[in-house]
Order: sequence, then structure tokens, then C-alpha cells
Amino acid sequence: MVTLGVDPGAEAGIAACVGGELVYAQDVRRVAESDPWVRILAIQAALRASGLRITPGGRLMSGRFGLALEAQFGRPATMRSALKVAGHASTWECSGACVGGSACEVLPRVVPSTWQALLGAAKGPSKERKARARAAVLERWPHLEHLRQGAIDAVWIAVTAHIKRGATGWEWVDGIKEQQEGDR
Repeated sequence: MVTLGVDPGAEAGIAACVGGELVYAQDVRRVAESDPWVRILAIQAALRASGLRITPGGRLMSGRFGLALEAQFGRPATMRSALKVAGHASTWECSGACVGGSACEVLPRVVPSTWQALLGAAKGPSKERKARARAAVLERWPHLEHLRQGAIDAVWIAVTAHIKRGATGWEWVDGIKEQQEGDR
């Protein structure tokens, strides 16, 4: 089972999980809302890293994948920004369908507090929550230290969606939350 997680937006990130492993995580920077091509290339790269084959024309050759994006919310003061990110998210979903066709399962969007709860980081200032997310990624995968926050968030979006799809091998995630709660 392959699950892609995406933090949409101009400073986006994408990650891929297969079985009990994170196999890909990458920043996708400076993506214009109306530009699907950068997204398509990012999805293709994540699928290749997941062991799936892509045709010379850029379509998925065989297999299936799930595509999960971060859910977006907006309050009246931030509605314009939320709508812009929602546009980015929709373009990511369309790009996934272009690559995978019916083999792309668009999964329910992942609410940030859901993946933050996995880390015991659902409460507190935003900077603290983001720092905890980064620390948890780097503790498990130190080679990802070059990633920006969009890709770090994409890792947790992918992990959360992958676990919800029934993936096994992620029991270590429970230990992160327990450790965070013990540190308080």
C-alpha cells in the first residue's frame, strides 16, 4: 500500500509511505496555484520512490496509491489565505488524478490537529507544535534535516493517512506521544 501526503501551498511538501516505511519526503517550493506541472512531477517522483512505475507519458503504469492532503480552515480574518491554499490543494488532487487516473484514491483531508495529536503536540503555540513535529521527524530520520516545514508536515500527513488506511509497522509513533506527555 502506497500513501502520499501533501502539505499544499506555495511552500509545499510531499511524502510517501509504503508498508511500515517512509520512503520519500521532499520540499516542493514556489508552486503557483495554477501550475499543475510541478505537482505532477513531484507526485511522479514520490511514486517512483515508492516502487511504482510511471509510463514514458507520465502516467502510473500499474498499482494504486492514496493521496492525502492537509485540511484547510479559515476564520473571517484569514479566509482569503485559506481559500488560496484550498485552491492549491484542489490542484494537487487534480494532478494526482492526472498521473494515476482511477488508481489514485483521493483520501479524506487530514486535519492538522489529528497528526499533531499523534505527536502529543495538538496544543500549545504554533511554533512549539512545528518544532515538535520537526524534532520527531529528525529523531527517526536524521537524513531529512534539509527539509523545510511543508515537507515535515507532509511526512506527518502521510503517516496519519497511512495508519488510518490500516498500515502496520508504525507502532513506534505511539511512543512519541507517550514521551511528549512524560516530558510535561
